[in-house]
Amino acid sequence: SEKFEIEELKSSDSGKIIWIITIPKHSPRLPVYAHNRSWQRIGDSLVEMRQERLISILNEPIITEDWSATIVPQATIEDLDANAIEKARREYAKRNPHKAEELQAWDNAKFLDKARLTIRGKITYTSLILLGREESEFLLNPFVAKIRWSLRNANSIENKDYEILSIPFILSVDKLYNKIRNVKYRLVRPESLFPDEMLRYDMFNIREPLNNAIAHQDYTKCARIEVVEYEDDRLIFQNHGHFLPQSIEDVIKKDCPESIYRNPFLVEAMRNLNMIETEGGGIKKMFQKQSIRYFPLPEYNLDNNIVRVEII
Repeated sequence: SEKFEIEELKSSDSGKIIWIITIPKHSPRLPVYAHNRSWQRIGDSLVEMRQERLISILNEPIITEDWSATIVPQATIEDLDANAIEKARREYAKRNPHKAEELQAWDNAKFLDKARLTIRGKITYTSLILLGREESEFLLNPFVAKIRWSLRNANSIENKDYEILSIPFILSVDKLYNKIRNVKYRLVRPESLFPDEMLRYDMFNIREPLNNAIAHQDYTKCARIEVVEYEDDRLIFQNHGHFLPQSIEDVIKKDCPESIYRNPFLVEAMRNLNMIETEGGGIKKMFQKQSIRYFPLPEYNLDNNIVRVEII
């Protein structure tokens, strides 16, 4: 019932027996029980499951449907932006250099399937979010795919400026980055009299939370992704949907990527298009980027099923 499998093979030359053991991930909210107790592996040891791990498993979110993989029947490849497709091709080649040569021979339809943006040539919500023409936004109705950038004084809630960016997000993220006032900053380290000159925000610490917000937004909430810039002070990125890992501390301590995603089809496409980390660990890297600059660490607020990260 747990899909645990053992396959026995016998080598033809030596007659030796080889066992191939397939150990599946536990089912959501179901620890592995034996002799009426739950178990986990720590290092090379099998031990009775620790209470915090048991609680973590019992509280796992159950995602039964991938909204981002939904096919939009009335949409066609003509609803995708030509410049966005060209940008996607360039980024795919960077992320998959071993396929760069054969990529040249693929037509757009084949490329979109290979990059996991379409399913057998059918346009998905993922295709529209990342590559859709702005005029094709109506195909997402009633759902919303927009990013609102707001500029404020450091201690004000009034907007000095704002802009609402629409699809295609693969182009909108660069437009938003160019909006942010990322001026030079001189840092004098304790061990040297010679200052370092750097940008106020590490580019990764803008790219990662913004693309994470796109990847993990709950689009069924029909809300915008928010980016608020407080001049010369901090950036705030906000998306709707509860934080799937148990806590930020849990993510930082782990050296492996999360295995549960709200929009797995969208996440895979963004990985293929060089928009998010392949190996995971992006949040941990954000903390490291701030630390080496002697800047405050990112601050997360996960209240009210909204993920809000502040980069100071």
